[in-house]
Amino acid sequence: MFSATDTMKGGRLTGRKIFVQVYGGKGDAQKELRMINDGVTGCDLDVHVGFIDGSISISDEDDDGIKEVTFVYDVACTGDVSPAVRKLLVLEGKDKHGLRGTSRIDAGGGDVVGGEYKADPFKKAPALKALAEQRWKDMLGK
Repeated sequence: MFSATDTMKGGRLTGRKIFVQVYGGKGDAQKELRMINDGVTGCDLDVHVGFIDGSISISDEDDDGIKEVTFVYDVACTGDVSPAVRKLLVLEGKDKHGLRGTSRIDAGGGDVVGGEYKADPFKKAPALKALAEQRWKDMLGK
């Protein structure tokens, strides 16, 4: 389940939190395996928090019978033109793997900035690192 909540103050957006819940099991025996929440609170500037269009996917890239949920989102509280914090997460059951960096933007005058990332170790799922890195590249222009 993907959702978001906004915080308003004086009719102005001052915060947004996003939530991702992953469930496992069958029928009435389903239980929450992982909850992700992130966002911005108390922002006096411009709030930019949200999922990147086309970034949400479900696959079994490593063929282990456990589906992976992959998604990308940005988090920023800024008053200028600068890259947002960008996160790409791969959730597989209770495990979380990620790439964390910045969005890529056109800063004007032909200057493109951002787009770099650092990867988690992916120790439990090295096959998923290639999936994550390709998805990061696919989402750079969005």
